Amino acid sequence: MEPRLVHTADITSTAPPRYTTLSHCWGKLDIQAHAAMTTTRDTLKSRLEEMPLAGLPRSFQDAIKVTRDLGIPYVWIDSLCIIQTGWGRADPEAGKDWIRESSKMGAIYRNSECCLIATASPDSHGGFFVEKVELPPVVFDDEDYDALGIGDPPQSPHSDPPWDYGFGSEMMFVATLDTMANSGPVSKRGWCLQERYLSPRALHFTKHGLVWECHAVALERTGEAKFSGRALDRWDAIIADFSSRALTQASDRLPAVAGLAQEVARATGATYLAGLWDRNLLRWLCWNV
Repeated sequence: MEPRLVHTADITSTAPPRYTTLSHCWGKLDIQAHAAMTTTRDTLKSRLEEMPLAGLPRSFQDAIKVTRDLGIPYVWIDSLCIIQTGWGRADPEAGKDWIRESSKMGAIYRNSECCLIATASPDSHGGFFVEKVELPPVVFDDEDYDALGIGDPPQSPHSDPPWDYGFGSEMMFVATLDTMANSGPVSKRGWCLQERYLSPRALHFTKHGLVWECHAVALERTGEAKFSGRALDRWDAIIADFSSRALTQASDRLPAVAGLAQEVARATGATYLAGLWDRNLLRWLCWNV
């Protein structure tokens, strides 16, 4: 069955619809690429009827296939689900739709089942399953564990005797997984920051393999929910990360973190002031060179 666009108002189920989202780099566009990856007012009617899978960018095809494999009926893709301006022309009505829908993006990602992140792809045509680059494991001799003060070697139920890797054990640190998730082109795009952090779960399709991320794991590792009463303490780090990323439109600076700001405000009760907060306002106004 070919995919198609669906108006949420047309979904008759009484339960909230289950859906995934896609986080991806748009890449450099020409008229053909723009037509393949966007919905405009001219193409809306046909996309509501059918969107041939083969005509969509590779990352979109992979997102649809993975969503189906997960048994989830819908996927939300920004450039298809928000009406875009046609190539090379002004469209005030499309601009109004973007303003309206982009303000909902925080809720869209927050309420999704999972965000599928095309981490390794520089554009929408790269797909999820790029050529794999193997990471060398970290190798420790048994005596290294005592020298480093990190306790006993990792345990394995497959060794003999059980729970003992023995000499020359191999392991991969969680830090390596973070590096895998943070090393792709997506980590350099401004909009992708909140898409990742607002989602309750994320699957990173990296050049080294698949990385799973979820709020429960973050809570277990840090002892603190991603958006907690201390979220303001991390706002500096969020903005530092965001400021290192690129935006195609400079006017997107505030909209691209608006969803994150909504979550922080909800967790802390603080008032958001265009990138700053009413609590400790002087602190955030300070700068140096």
